[in-house]
Amino acid sequence: MIEKMTVSRVIFNVLNYTFMIALCLVCVAPIWHVLMASFSDPRILMGSSGILWKPVGTLTTKGYELVFANSSIMTGYLNTLIYVGINTVLGTCLTMLAGYVLSRPNMKLKVPMTLLVLFTMMFNGGLIPSYMINRSLGLVNSRLGVILPGLITAYYIIIVKSAFEQLSPSYEESAKLDGAGPLTTMVLIMLPLVKATVAVIIMYILVQQWNS
Repeated sequence: MIEKMTVSRVIFNVLNYTFMIALCLVCVAPIWHVLMASFSDPRILMGSSGILWKPVGTLTTKGYELVFANSSIMTGYLNTLIYVGINTVLGTCLTMLAGYVLSRPNMKLKVPMTLLVLFTMMFNGGLIPSYMINRSLGLVNSRLGVILPGLITAYYIIIVKSAFEQLSPSYEESAKLDGAGPLTTMVLIMLPLVKATVAVIIMYILVQQWNS
């Protein structure tokens, strides 16, 4: 059924579209300004003011040439892709495993393990103890020293644990009757039921690792 376009509906749509377009321009304008500045003459750019809608002075790519002439730039981006990719994949897998295990009602030491996870959310050893642990494990000046300490976040484990606990126990019971083991039950039965939570965790980890 097609909704009838009343005068109030038309006014609302016009105002809504106008606001959203204005919001998009506000978000895009700084990015466009930086892009135009990167192609502008540096001497003339220093004397300009306001948002740049086009490059000022002679169009130049000298800035990009200087940046990409530095080999450390490419190494930095390579490290970024490695850290973000590995931490997102492994971090998500380990978070799902930890959250699933802690959500099982018949798991031994469930309460102490959950309290231990919560404890790490409230108390942190600090920079120096963390460095001493990494040094004793031989992780200083290595990629593993960056990857391993940040693989799991306690807060994400609690989110996944809560998501699994909201599912009916009948799903797991049915899987056991069909002969499925714990890992098969988690991957093929339980995870598809909490895929929205999985997507959120992936986004959280991805943004966290990229920002770090």
